[in-house]
Amino acid sequence: MNASQLQREAASRAMKMARAAGMEKSMAQAMGAAGVSAPNVAGGDGGFFSSTKKGETQEIRLELQAASKDKKINAVKKVIANMTVGKDVSALFPDVLNCIQTGNIELKKLVYLYLVNHAKTHPDLALLAVNTFVRDAADPNPLVRALAIRTMGCIRVERITEYLCEPLERALKDEDPYVRKTAAVCVAKLHDISPDLVKDRGFLDLLRDLVADANPTVVANAVAALSEIADEEKSSTDDVMGMSSAKLQKLLAALNECTEWGQVSILDALAKYVPEEAKDAERIIERVMPRLQHANSAVVLSAIKVILQYMHEALDPESELCVGYRKKLSPPLVTMVCVCVLAPSHWTPSTRRWRRVALRPRELARRRRRRRAIDAAPSTHRSATRRSTPPSPSSVTWRCGM
Repeated sequence: MNASQLQREAASRAMKMARAAGMEKSMAQAMGAAGVSAPNVAGGDGGFFSSTKKGETQEIRLELQAASKDKKINAVKKVIANMTVGKDVSALFPDVLNCIQTGNIELKKLVYLYLVNHAKTHPDLALLAVNTFVRDAADPNPLVRALAIRTMGCIRVERITEYLCEPLERALKDEDPYVRKTAAVCVAKLHDISPDLVKDRGFLDLLRDLVADANPTVVANAVAALSEIADEEKSSTDDVMGMSSAKLQKLLAALNECTEWGQVSILDALAKYVPEEAKDAERIIERVMPRLQHANSAVVLSAIKVILQYMHEALDPESELCVGYRKKLSPPLVTMVCVCVLAPSHWTPSTRRWRRVALRPRELARRRRRRRAIDAAPSTHRSATRRSTPPSPSSVTWRCGM
């Protein structure tokens, strides 16, 4: 048996131990969430799971105290691997914490990953990292500042939230948009832990100010955070967001520049806002209408929700204008039905035409088996089965009028 086979067996045993201990998250998933390269069970980082020798803790401690950054990174990866398979690595907490004092972003991410997972079971030891978080939140590097704020928000320990307020307040006013968007999400996490603290420290007002930010990503994150807070308080998004005409224009401007999931957050917030005048509703619908041609179905559905909501609340559903809106809603709805339900292998969304494609041999065999089963069934069952099958592409094309 060669070395690669031994590594694969060791990694397989480690995964079985993780499942038995209820640790469904593998090391690959945890490192991927932290932005670190995922381990390869067939080689590379997969070897960290296969070490079972005695005195390993002391050996890892010496590696954590080494001067070489590469040794420290490998040592922290070993610690995370042991933590993933259910081993107690709390004795290494001070040594891992000392590795934060580095300019290497990868090492800092690994240490923060260890702290986030370790704080759930050892909140007292997590308090030792507070000073480091506060210091990193004022680091000249915006990536380090955002990483510190995000980590403090992920550590759900009430005693740490007291030290989070001042760094979070500075981050909401930070000059870098990446830090501001990270801080906006952190406000929603802090509200989940302590809603009264968020209100007393004025974080909601700062979050409302970010809705009018110049960066579209910051605007989208602020809207998503305010919507989440509104859902937790079971109040309307309009009341929490403090919607005004100026903020409404900012949202519509950011709608064309932010990412697709940012567009979903903004559209969902607009769907909960009801304009006071019909002209405002018409202007918003005209700005939202181009989203019906978006490639992401979530954006299309959110845009449809906005249009239907305004047609019902602010406009006359029987007017000619609403009739025209309903006609414009038909093509995207039919497209999604054809793509998701009927025959995705024959439908081309870009051209909205049916086309013939070469099916794979496995798909052809599956269809032949299904046809033989239908032909072998009794006549009554056969007719019912054939009625339940979707119509042919030609009939759908004729019905849709395309």
